[in-house]
Amino acid sequence: MNEQFWQDLSPKHKAAIQRAIDESIAWCKSFVDWSADMYTDVCKENGMEFYDLPPEEEARWREAARAIWPKLYELTDEAWVEEFLQAVEGKNK
Repeated sequence: MNEQFWQDLSPKHKAAIQRAIDESIAWCKSFVDWSADMYTDVCKENGMEFYDLPPEEEARWREAARAIWPKLYELTDEAWVEEFLQAVEGKNK
């Protein structure tokens, strides 16, 4: 929805829409987690092996990946990239 439409809504309608947005986001996140776990299990059941990187190797891969960040900044903005990276860090903890 555009800003003007949002601003014209009553506080009651804004609250209802925001609640729907928040619930949708929560559902999507839980679905992504569930499906990732489910597909990981399916892959393992079919013989796929997963390799957990040792911390030093993971750090090396992270540094190599940082080389593409300037290209991401051209496509979006630095704040979005940083927010994405923080989300990934939070997911890995």
